[in-house]
Formats: sequence, C-alpha cells, structure tokens
Amino acid sequence: MTTALDALGRDPGDRVLIPHIDDVGGSFGSNRSMVELAAAGFVTCGSVMVPSGWFAGIAATAYPELDLGIHLTLTSESASYRWRPVSTVSRASGLVDPDGFMWADVASVRAHAHPDAVEAELRAQVDTALAAGLDVTHLDHHMGASVAPEFVEITAAIASDYRLPLMLPDDLASFYGVMDQTPDDIGAAEAVRDALAAHGKIVVDRFEMGLAHQREDAAAVMERLVAGAPPGVTFVSLHCATSGDIEPIHPNDAHWRIAEDAVLRSHRFTSWARDHGVELVGFREIRDAVCRAFVPPGFAVPPRFEGPGFGLEPLSPRHNERDHAAWTSSIDHIRRTPGFDPAAEWPVPMSLAENLADLERHADDFAARRGFTYSILDGDAVIGCLYIYPSPDDDHDADVRSWVTADRSDMDAVVRREVARWMEAVWPFARPRYASRD
Repeated sequence: MTTALDALGRDPGDRVLIPHIDDVGGSFGSNRSMVELAAAGFVTCGSVMVPSGWFAGIAATAYPELDLGIHLTLTSESASYRWRPVSTVSRASGLVDPDGFMWADVASVRAHAHPDAVEAELRAQVDTALAAGLDVTHLDHHMGASVAPEFVEITAAIASDYRLPLMLPDDLASFYGVMDQTPDDIGAAEAVRDALAAHGKIVVDRFEMGLAHQREDAAAVMERLVAGAPPGVTFVSLHCATSGDIEPIHPNDAHWRIAEDAVLRSHRFTSWARDHGVELVGFREIRDAVCRAFVPPGFAVPPRFEGPGFGLEPLSPRHNERDHAAWTSSIDHIRRTPGFDPAAEWPVPMSLAENLADLERHADDFAARRGFTYSILDGDAVIGCLYIYPSPDDDHDADVRSWVTADRSDMDAVVRREVARWMEAVWPFARPRYASRD
C-alpha cells in the first residue's frame, strides 16, 4: 500500500499541510475569506456548500486558479439560516425534516435518509458545481455526514466516478473523533480507507480542525499546527469568515471564524511554514497527480512478472527483431483476438525499422508513465504483447489487452487469467477493462 506522501510523490519524512477553508458558500463572509485569503498565500484550497444560499455568490466570483472542492452537505445546522437539498424536497427521500429543510444534525440524517436519495443528492451537488463552471478539485464532508457508516461507500464511489480525491485520512480517528462519531462508526470507513490505500488514493494522513481549539488564541493555534506538523500530509480544516453575516448564522463560534480570518491575513504564516520546513499544497495538484494521472506518482511500476509458462518484461527496442518476427507470423490470428479490431491500423505489415520506431514510442510511454507495454516471453522468445493504457471511456480506468502468437494460442486464456490476478493484486486500478474471452 502507498502512503499519502507516496501518492503525492514526496519523500518519507516530508511535512505537508493542506490549509483548507470549509463552509465556503455558507455565508458572504466565508466567500470573501476564501477569495482573499487564497490570494494572501497561506490558504491553498477550500470547499463549497452547494445547497447553501451563498453558493451562487462564490460560483460567480471564483477565478480559474481558485482551488475549490465540494463540501458535501446533508445537514443544515443553523437555526437562523437554513437550506434544502439540491435534488429533491420530497419527504419520502428522508433528506428533509418536517419543515422541508435538511436535518440539523448528523444523527437525524443517519436515522431518516435513504441511501439512494443520499447518493442522488451528493451527485447533484457535484453536477451543480460543475455546471456553474467550477473546476472541482476534491470532495470533503460537512459535519462528517457523507462519510457516516451508512454513506461512506456511496461517497467513495462518487469520488471514484468523478476522478476526484476524497478527504478520508489514514488516521480515521483524527477525523471521526472531531466529528463526534464513535469508534464503531470508524469500522465502516476502514474498508474504504484500505481500498483507497491499495490503489494509491489515500492523500491525507491526519485531520486537524481549528474550531476544535476555539477556546485558545487563534494565532498560537495556527503557529502550533504549522511548527508542530508531523511527517506526512495533514489536512487543516479552517472556517474563516469576515464579520457581518456570520454572527447570526453561527452565534456560538463566529468569534473563532472571524479570528481565523484575521490571523491568516498576515503573510507571516507562509514564511512561517517555509522556515519550519513545511510544504503547503492544495487539492488541484493532488487531483491532477493522483486522480487524473494514469498511475499515482508513488506507484512503483512492476519491472517484471512471472506467470505459469510465461514472463513479462517492458517492451523495448532490444526486443525489435523478436517482436517483429512474432507478430508478423500471426497477423490474422491477432486480428481475431478479443480487443483487436480487424479493421484497425495494426497489425499491418511494416519494416523492421518501422517496428523499431513503434517500440521506441511504447518505451517512451512507459518511461513517462502514460501507458505500459510488456513483451510476453517464453524464455528469451517473444510470444506476445500486453498493453495497459488509459481507458477510452469513463466507466473504466485502464484498458488491458494482450495477444499471443498463433502457435502459442493455448497461452491466451492463461495470460488473460494471470494478468487479471496481477492487476488486482499490484496495480492501482479500480475498474480495468479486459477484452472478453467469453
């Protein structure tokens, strides 16, 4: 399994912070904080509450470089400022209270909301943000509701479908403890976390929230979070807002939200992080490196594989003569192999020099991690090729094809079966597509 530092391509021992403003779109003050503090340099990203009344305001003022995700929202906790779901106001959905608003607390959501309705609502929030022109960079969770035990698998599937990083820390207790959920609640998230880690998609080690320290001095808390950042990737949940509308919306903790905003307007925290050897990153970099790259930066591409009766090694120019002899002896057979189109441009006759250029292209793709082609070997003899490339459709994250020579057709099913096992055990793909052998 890869660590969060592995996934980001950082070295063991590196200290990385993600300073993140939650509740953007929840007030005019939070919108103003997001835009202005991101420009100041310390805050790297934030997340928007799509059902909230000020969502349209942040969508209208967000500039292209602003790093914003979705603060997946299933609750409306303020007594003086409430909102309804994006997808439905039906009481049958379980998403709304007797007054037609989202429930005020997570326990009520868990007790009443139907999982199908939760999925429809969360997808609608992502779709609404995308339709508003936001370049959505990640998913996180308002009050932890979207990763409650009943919904965590749904939320992870949505993140995978939209190819977005999910804020689910490796240290689950650091998050669920702050969200007032129990150790039993963590159990359902452990399997999701482990699956994400197996595919190189855990991008946060631990969770810290400024609001948990609201009885302390805001500047001292921020200094401690930066200077005391442990090795790994720490998500710092901030709730910055300027004074104005935030006081009636959150009367119990508005003072902290305003204090966070005031403290972080100083440029000194950016230099404070640098002086303490702490790197600040946002989720756009993480999304593009981990979820939009073909394989995560920390994934070690296997240099070899040994199966029953065959081996794999990266296709390279040194295979040229053997590779050329293999496929030119079996053109009609390869065209009939599942995954290869008889009307496609390859295989067609080409010279040894042309084949060499093709092998160099595959080797360049391998080195650049754009795609991975392996020679299928029996001893030193090339008997086929395996191709692992990005899928052309959104339903899969990798396209896996292979061929063997006509005189070794008995190995076709063996290679397909063993490669599928290898892919599941080693590679970071959740939904590979294999050419059917049925």
